[in-house]
Amino acid sequence: MTAGFPHPEGVALPEPPAPSDENTLNVALYPFIPNPPKYQATVEQAWAETGSPFKIGWSTYEPYKEPPPETLDLFAFDCMFIDELLAKEKIEPIDISEVDELMDLMEFAVANTAVGETTLGGIPYLGCVSTLFYRATDKELDQPETFSIPGLFGVMKTAQYKTERPQPGEGLMIGLDGKTTDASLYAAAWRSLKNVWWPTPMPMPMPPTVEREILKGFFYLREMAGAAQAKFPDETGLQRVAWMEEGYGRALVGFAESMAFFQPQLLGQIRLRPLPTSVGPSPEATPFYTDAMGLRPNMPAAKRAAALQLANLIASEPVFVAACGTAAEGCQYLTPTRQSSMDTMLASAEVVGKYMELATIIEGSIYEPTPFRLGVGVSQWAPAIGARLINEIFGADAAAEIDARPLLPLGYRETPAGIWRRER
Repeated sequence: MTAGFPHPEGVALPEPPAPSDENTLNVALYPFIPNPPKYQATVEQAWAETGSPFKIGWSTYEPYKEPPPETLDLFAFDCMFIDELLAKEKIEPIDISEVDELMDLMEFAVANTAVGETTLGGIPYLGCVSTLFYRATDKELDQPETFSIPGLFGVMKTAQYKTERPQPGEGLMIGLDGKTTDASLYAAAWRSLKNVWWPTPMPMPMPPTVEREILKGFFYLREMAGAAQAKFPDETGLQRVAWMEEGYGRALVGFAESMAFFQPQLLGQIRLRPLPTSVGPSPEATPFYTDAMGLRPNMPAAKRAAALQLANLIASEPVFVAACGTAAEGCQYLTPTRQSSMDTMLASAEVVGKYMELATIIEGSIYEPTPFRLGVGVSQWAPAIGARLINEIFGADAAAEIDARPLLPLGYRETPAGIWRRER
């Protein structure tokens, strides 16, 4: 398991890059993964092998707190924002004929990026799904009755401890102190309740309303976790995984990438399945998130062609597989958006077991995989409803108290807690 931050530098992000010259592309990859430098280095090597005259100028930004800087030529974004980015002309639609191996893309990835029938808003390269980790010996959590939030609560019950650290074998380890996280969970529960997403690109409702039936699902999660544990700041980003390894707690919530932080000898004793999002008695669809590479509008033709070539390279099967890495060097356990990438990972004897569990989730044996994208206005709606939910879950001043926490180093974005919260 990784100790400390990979990048312990100060809390502030670099300034937006200067405009690129005619032979440079300013590029930002998605930062909330276990090892961004490895993905970047993999892209750098693959790009050099193409012989392109364009250099890469690497940068970063906070995709959940700000739009991509206008000086970025190619950048990653979460497709929950795609309709807003399109409406504000921050990304240029890409004709499907410009996407390499279009038919290789998984259905959820295409649905998350589609703009009509003939264009995509970006080239999908990373998937993501909220995941429940539990010990292989815990057969109760394998049962179908636990595949909704009320059903899971029926088995796990109210946590009997009042501490940040759960008791051995008891409690749900989940962070409910992130606005983006809570907003996304709310939207997923809304989908299960209404059986539709907000029509896109219809504006999100402001001020946001909170439906009490959905709020009950958050109360169930809080009760299973214990309020102190669900609000635990986890400033190292690694503590909940460490507690799980030491026998504390009964289940852990994160994304599939959290597997990168378990000790290899213990990972085989952990199982994963989708986190329930349904607030009704039955399981519903599983939201799948997608991160895509977007092109800055109005680039000169030669620069746009190079940016498109690089976006396709970033999203290619060889780059994804190499950037994931092997178990021996520390696999990132990233979720693919291409079937060929999944097939290659399933062919690896070192990681096949965990990717087989992930493939089962994507194929939808019980839960139906569904895309996750929200409407125009989501950048205002998510923090607003996230703050309301935090106050409902933890008390009237909780959101302000959490906002007052010190900003954590950039490296926090590369820890299980940072990846889950998508904040630092």
